[in-house]
Amino acid sequence: KNGVKVLTECPVTGIEVTDGHVTGVNTPQGLITAKYVINAAGLHADDISRMANDDSFTIAPRKGEYILFDK
Repeated sequence: KNGVKVLTECPVTGIEVTDGHVTGVNTPQGLITAKYVINAAGLHADDISRMANDDSFTIAPRKGEYILFDK
């Protein structure tokens, strides 16, 4: 409806960056260009971010428990 195309089962193999801006995403289906790219890679979001030369964060998954203390 708004011109969005969602691709599933299409892994990112590289990111095209020009003048500090993401201009395309390399996949096995070829280069995909877009005005906006959303990194929704979950636990691998930092890996995708590093492909675009962005080292501003890392994902450190933890296994643990939640404890709810009640008054």
